[in-house]
Amino acid sequence: MDALSRRSNLLSTMGVIIPGFDLFRYLMVTDPYFAAIMIAVQAGEKSDFLLVDGFLFRGNQLCIPDCSLRLEILQELHGEAHVGRDRTLQLIKASYFWPTIRREVEHYVECCQVCQVSKGKATNVSLYLPLPIPTERRK
Repeated sequence: MDALSRRSNLLSTMGVIIPGFDLFRYLMVTDPYFAAIMIAVQAGEKSDFLLVDGFLFRGNQLCIPDCSLRLEILQELHGEAHVGRDRTLQLIKASYFWPTIRREVEHYVECCQVCQVSKGKATNVSLYLPLPIPTERRK
């Protein structure tokens, strides 16, 4: 038996304070879009959202208020492999939600310097014309 299991009562009373969580909760409450949803959830009018310790979830997705965290999420999930718009959107939507997510992902991927440099050029290839049939034998 280790020390932590012998002190289980100590573990249950310890609280972890992580800087930024209170700011995140404040941003959530002051965000015009999510503040209205939070009020509706508390009134029991929205069943597709869930409020847990001041954090708003839509299903398994954490709702992200309008703040710099959105850009950090975009940078982290797109910047890993510079996947395209659809894959970046899929990665973000797996864990996060905000109302303008699609537009912000499209804009971010369009403006990504690495993607623009490495992206292939779309060219219009003309129709292939048949080669002329030789009339003489090769010499």
